Amino acid sequence: MIKNFFILILLVCLAVPSVFAQGFDGASLGMGRAYGALATGIDAIAWNPANLILPRDSFLELNLFSLNLNMANSSFNIDNYNRYFTKEGHKGWWSEADKKNILDLIDEDGLNAYGDINSNVLGLAFGNYAFAVQGTGNAFFTSPKLPIELYLYGNNDKDEVLKFKNVDGNGYGAVKVSFAASYPIKFKKYFDLFGVGANINYFQGFEYYELNEGKGYFNTSSSKIKSELIFEGKRADGGSGFSLDIGGTGIIKKKWTVSLALQNVYSTFNWNDNPQLFLNSVTIDSSDLGKPEDLTTTEMDTIYSINNFTRTMPLVIHVATAYAWGKNWIFSADIEQAFGNEMGYSDRTMFSAGAQFNPIKILPLRAGMTVGGKWGFLFGMGFGIRAGIFQMDLSYSMHRALWPTLSRGNSFAISTKLVL
Repeated sequence: MIKNFFILILLVCLAVPSVFAQGFDGASLGMGRAYGALATGIDAIAWNPANLILPRDSFLELNLFSLNLNMANSSFNIDNYNRYFTKEGHKGWWSEADKKNILDLIDEDGLNAYGDINSNVLGLAFGNYAFAVQGTGNAFFTSPKLPIELYLYGNNDKDEVLKFKNVDGNGYGAVKVSFAASYPIKFKKYFDLFGVGANINYFQGFEYYELNEGKGYFNTSSSKIKSELIFEGKRADGGSGFSLDIGGTGIIKKKWTVSLALQNVYSTFNWNDNPQLFLNSVTIDSSDLGKPEDLTTTEMDTIYSINNFTRTMPLVIHVATAYAWGKNWIFSADIEQAFGNEMGYSDRTMFSAGAQFNPIKILPLRAGMTVGGKWGFLFGMGFGIRAGIFQMDLSYSMHRALWPTLSRGNSFAISTKLVL
């Protein structure tokens, strides 16, 4: 199971393009997520509802199609996968150098894999109000380094039992319905334009998984391995929840835009449709550690009904600014801090910076990067098309790299809308 899951994570994270959990706009990814002071209209729902007061091309915006995909892992890129996890790359056998290289690629805190998806099925912005219906979901899994090291090397000729823990994972899918409104306030002494806003989100969940404990033992030698892995967690077929976002936005001297958003000021998510406690036991046996193909597994599942359980989304503070330089350039910078790791969030501080260049009015070009947060280092690029009432934004990003085959994950985002 370790090898099969290991390779499955790599296949998903490297071969499949992916979606961003935050927002459903194709422009923000191209600017490395430095978009909190620039998101207007429909896009303001995901970033700061107060941004609905900002000037935009039209009174009415109608979303046509929007999709964001993001999947990545902490250790391996496409070149690594082709070299170590295909028969063409390793010829059915890992050498000692191969084993060392594989292990060196894994961080000391283990192998992490994660993915997000968002699709905006309906979006409408009119004046200082906006409404949207999205499909959203995310998943995360982490494995400690010890099981992978033991599988590769055995236990240095010692025939003994080694225990491990700290396997972790969670994921959910839901439909999200949002309504946002903003209200302008006069602060002429400090701002050319200023406003506050609020956003109410309703979630209808359709799947939830949570790994509460993952542990096991390895009985190993230098050439063989026998192990039992035990996973315990909760799941549900559905539930519902609410969250509230608030924010403020202002324009200073017609050049600067500043934004402060507090997301999930209040949140609750009750998983009440067929809640269960699951126990999954997997026995692993390998007679030759050097051969990736030589692995057998036996699996057994036990499920218990339990009472409803509630989860919350952590408070997120998002501070952003943007500066318009001349007629063709916009520079932006964001800082985001989440106060928890639940429901797809990370409590690591995230810094973002981006730029947009308009060589011609109908073709904005974008680039930016993120450091920290859930994704570590991310480099994005993208462009937009402005053709009358039709607008399209397309973006792509790489994780921990500046070249696609060296990236440990990929993100893709597209947004299309009509401005009337």
